Amino acid sequence: MDVLVLVEIMLSKRLQISNKYVQFKCKAMGYLENYVREKLELHPELKKQITGFYNLYLTEIEDDCECPDHEASLCINDIDELIEEHLNP
Repeated sequence: MDVLVLVEIMLSKRLQISNKYVQFKCKAMGYLENYVREKLELHPELKKQITGFYNLYLTEIEDDCECPDHEASLCINDIDELIEEHLNP
């Protein structure tokens, strides 16, 4: 097999993997965006803190973190803890 054909096949596979990763990343991000909107509607008094956690999430995934799903989970946990502390001081 020609070397250029092999390189083309490898790049094609890498692109397929990259596209799946982007789709996965978008699903996690879409879920988190809806979650954040919901919590902001329920707790507008915590807007600064909630958006701070969301901005941290965006920073982490922009840095090409290994697992955007894990980062989304951390963000949700932080927001849940914030709301729990706010409701039960």
